[in-house]
Order: sequence, then C-alpha cells, then structure tokens
Amino acid sequence: MSPIDQPLVKAVCQRFCPLGAISAKTMFGGVGLYQAGIMFALIAEEKLYLRGYKALEALNLEAFIYTKRGQPIVLRYYHIKIDKDFWSQEIFLNYAQQALEYARQAKQCKTETRRQRLKDLPNLGLSSERLLRRVGINSIEALQHLGAVNAYLRIKAFTCRRNLSLNYLWSLAGALTGCHAANLPKGLRQSLLTSLHSQQQCNHAITNQ
Repeated sequence: MSPIDQPLVKAVCQRFCPLGAISAKTMFGGVGLYQAGIMFALIAEEKLYLRGYKALEALNLEAFIYTKRGQPIVLRYYHIKIDKDFWSQEIFLNYAQQALEYARQAKQCKTETRRQRLKDLPNLGLSSERLLRRVGINSIEALQHLGAVNAYLRIKAFTCRRNLSLNYLWSLAGALTGCHAANLPKGLRQSLLTSLHSQQQCNHAITNQ
C-alpha cells in the first residue's frame, strides 16, 4: 500500500477538509499534507505533526526528527496526539488553520526574499549583479551598507577604469532609492558628487602617505 493511501492519511485529510482541498505526497520519509500547494502537516510513523508557529511551539510538543545522510535534523513540525477528541473538537482544526497560515506566510516571505536580488533593483541587471558580486557586494543589504559612492569607487578600482561614467553612479543611487537613473533628483546628484569628490580626496591622501 502506498503511504498516501494509508487509512490514517485519508482520515486526517478528511478532518482538515474545512481548510480547503487537501492533497498528500510523500515527504521526509512520511506523508506531507498540502492545501493549495502549501505543506502544513506531516504524518509519519502513525503520528500527526503540524507546522510549528509561536503558540504551538510554546506547548513543548515533540518535534519531528528527520534523518538525512545519517544526520538527525529537527524540523519545525510538532506532534499532535490523535485521539477521540481530535475528531470532534474544533481546537484541533484551529491548530491546523494556524499552522497553514504560518506555512503560507513563511513561503511568501521566502519567495519575496528570493526575488530581492541585486539584479531586481531599478537600473541593475544580471551583468551589474555579477560585477557587484565580483567586488564583494553580494546582496542588497551589502550595497545599502556600502552606499552608492563607495560601491562606485570599488567598481572603478576593480575595473581599473579611471573614467568610469557617472551614469553608473546614478544607476547605483537610483537602485538604492527605487527610481530610474534619469529621474534621480538634481539635489541628490549634487550630494553624490560632493561625497564622491570628498572620498576621492581622502583615498588620494591615504595613498600618498
């Protein structure tokens, strides 16, 4: 018998029907339960586990341990005892609803994080992302921390291009402020130029020491 066809899997899927259509597929050596493509529960060794969230984790329930390549990995799925109350009390359905919602939020957050790459910022593309990574700027956070001027100077030094166009500086600044380089405010451009000139003088002074 396929794990998905086990009576317990079918029964639990039926219990969670109020959450929407529930599907199942093998996962982590057991059977994962999904609603609209979101995994929120797991059945393994005749035990039901729900995706962890703050209130559930506070109950100090048994966590699911998955063995991968001989190494135990503790997953954020927690054992919910299946007894006669499970099939009748709405509290268990409420647990499942919250587990589903948390799993949905976690997936959305992960998806948004994946989208937030350097190449996704205004004015930048894959070639710019690769160049920035080559000079040690691997994330949006790193670019924000360094700032447009210092990033521009780092690229200029790396490429050995003394006359690197200021358009690249405008592009970096626009990427950080969320606007197209052509629409960068005049005041911001002037501020960037002042900062660039100051930083170049500082670097020149350090080099000549």
